[in-house]
Amino acid sequence: EFKGIMQSLEVMHRRVNYCFETTQRLLELNKQTNGLDLGYCSPNKVIRSALGVVRHEQEILGTRIVFRAGAGVPDIAMDPTDFNQIVVNILTNAIQSMPHGGQITLRTGLLKKEGAVLIECRDTGIGIAKEALPHVFEPFFTTKQRGVDKNAGLGLSIVHSLVKAALGRIEVKSNPRSGTSVKVWMP
Repeated sequence: EFKGIMQSLEVMHRRVNYCFETTQRLLELNKQTNGLDLGYCSPNKVIRSALGVVRHEQEILGTRIVFRAGAGVPDIAMDPTDFNQIVVNILTNAIQSMPHGGQITLRTGLLKKEGAVLIECRDTGIGIAKEALPHVFEPFFTTKQRGVDKNAGLGLSIVHSLVKAALGRIEVKSNPRSGTSVKVWMP
């Protein structure tokens, strides 16, 4: 029982830190006094760390995540905290789209001709209706329930802002009952 309590406390500690970093980042973006921190990070390393952040919710919902780290993927021009935010938000959306379990396939790869690193997340979730797709990057837009401990509709809006600020590109494709694919190209 003690071991279970300690594991729960560790999960809570990671989530509190994540919430603090998210709040700080939102304040920075809102004030527009600070741009993105200049820096570099290994996408594969940050993704492995982000998988630990979402592990508890993943286990509760019975979701399986398969990570296929591309060989020879170089660092991207982004601060690790900002990139972690992108990955955690995308994974959280994918996990929550499969309330009865499913699979997420996350992969990275180098696109030499484009001079970019591709990060792709595919899920087998409920998908997004065609009429909702144009709105997924709007602040406070959500297809999920709202309320305490529900969804505020900020995740993909934050992701979109961070990707664009780093001169990257993001694309979401989905069909109801067929899952969703999120692709991010980072310089």
